[in-house]
Amino acid sequence: MLLNQDSSRELKFLAAFLLISVFIFIAGLIISIYFIFINPMNKEKTTATITNITNNTTTVKYEVNGRLYEKRYSSYSSTYYVGKKIKIYYNKRKPIDSSIASFRFLSLIAPGIGIIFIGVSGILCIVFYKKEYSA
Repeated sequence: MLLNQDSSRELKFLAAFLLISVFIFIAGLIISIYFIFINPMNKEKTTATITNITNNTTTVKYEVNGRLYEKRYSSYSSTYYVGKKIKIYYNKRKPIDSSIASFRFLSLIAPGIGIIFIGVSGILCIVFYKKEYSA
């Protein structure tokens, strides 16, 4: 059975959606690997104390080699409160360059969305193919 013009357009759309989904998954996976495994390799882990929370920002203080540092992050968690101890990663050479340890797993959102899109587009391609070629 030959595809009509509408079916051809639908198939092209599904194929494009599948390719975009694969791209999102691969890009997200690369970013996740970097933020979870490679980026922390050059950093040390320490404990910081939350000193202030305002407008979805969190200010912390931490000590490295006897020197006190204060850093404000544009991130917030509903579990945060002033005085809470949290884990952070800091650059060994430049300790003010730091990041909150628990937020590095947020990078898993992109590959997760990519997997969902691949699943949806893959199922739609199979359903479309069976519908068009089984008749």
